[in-house]
Amino acid sequence: MPILASSPTSRRSTVRSSPEWENGVPKHHPHAPHDDIVYPAAIPFVLVHVACFGAIWTGVPKQALWVALALYFVRMWAITAGYHRYFSDRSY
Repeated sequence: MPILASSPTSRRSTVRSSPEWENGVPKHHPHAPHDDIVYPAAIPFVLVHVACFGAIWTGVPKQALWVALALYFVRMWAITAGYHRYFSDRSY
């Protein structure tokens, strides 16, 4: 049986080394490496979420916990009702 000049492995290595590929992934692929995160702009976002740990040291009154729990259930009900109305009834 003759050996073919262009075997699948040689073609694959040629394609993966082309400028359209980066780190073994096509550049247009959703999981391709990207550099769209602007790290200095992300600092305030991260700090706001880290600041929530301050509740451990400052304490939280029971009234705040009850309000948070009540608002959680109201929010979950509203999201569920909204999704149901939109996807089931198509009434929006």
